[in-house]
Amino acid sequence: MLYNKCTQVDKQTWLSTALTNLETCQTGFVELGVYDNLLPLMSNNVSKLISNTLSLNKVTYKPPSFKDGFPFWVKPGDRKLLQTPPPASQANIVVAKDGSGNFKTIKEAVTAASKRLGGM
Repeated sequence: MLYNKCTQVDKQTWLSTALTNLETCQTGFVELGVYDNLLPLMSNNVSKLISNTLSLNKVTYKPPSFKDGFPFWVKPGDRKLLQTPPPASQANIVVAKDGSGNFKTIKEAVTAASKRLGGM
């Protein structure tokens, strides 16, 4: 069952997210000017309950364990991928306002690219 795999940190994250979502909705209602209409439907008790539950659900900080400079949850194949240097990139075109590149504006570059690809 899924709930057996839930950690205290997961619970803390979900509760924090729920509280943030509630506050975001309340802020949105105020900005839209409909808060007064929804006030009877929205109870501050919900945010108080979530806040209380967050304070009761104490999570002891445990520093992450590392292996070869990576957190334990990063798989060996992913470590190898992360250690691979990025390929050297070379710009196909340069946009420079001073005229030192291929184009002076982004619009010119986009228009030229569109024409090359058979667009506009």
